[in-house]
Amino acid sequence: MEDNPPIAMFKLGENEHMARLFNEGHVFMRPLQDFKSIESSRPRLDPDEGLGYSVALKGTTLNMQHEGEWRTIGPLTGPIRAGDRNLERVNLYCLHTPRRNDCGKLLGLDRLGFGESYVLFWDADEFLRRLTQAITKAGLQSRYALVEYVAKHSYSGPMGAFRKFSHYSNQKELRVVAMPGQEVRCRYIWSIFLILR
Repeated sequence: MEDNPPIAMFKLGENEHMARLFNEGHVFMRPLQDFKSIESSRPRLDPDEGLGYSVALKGTTLNMQHEGEWRTIGPLTGPIRAGDRNLERVNLYCLHTPRRNDCGKLLGLDRLGFGESYVLFWDADEFLRRLTQAITKAGLQSRYALVEYVAKHSYSGPMGAFRKFSHYSNQKELRVVAMPGQEVRCRYIWSIFLILR
């Protein structure tokens, strides 16, 4: 069991989108690549989204052979990162999940910059059950998990859709993933009134 489990689950966004979620049960998933490159994704913009692997090599010296002679190019200042083409068409639904150690603290949802409104899910398990059921009904595979935040300059290992660098840890994300994804954005609509009220 996790040492610092979620104590609540929020969806943050613009007034119009949160009203559609609350009143109509409208869930809008975006391709993972949108968060990597689209300027309108700020503050969600993360150029490292969709990494397959990261290798911490800070302090390592890069050498290269040129005309039979090894020459020092210089020290590496950060990790070597490799993308994962399998993640390019994965669709995401991102939720904010404050953790047990946030009890008694002001959440400051507005400081995240994800929008001026939020929906609080009273029954997060039921919402996730219905969402994954809708994804499966659409012919896609679903998975959800808390995002693990890792130190950019010391972590070496796989990344994927459920791991981000620690400078994003204030997002405290739980992600729902629809795989293999589609070229177009996925939309799933169903009633969630019982979950919200």
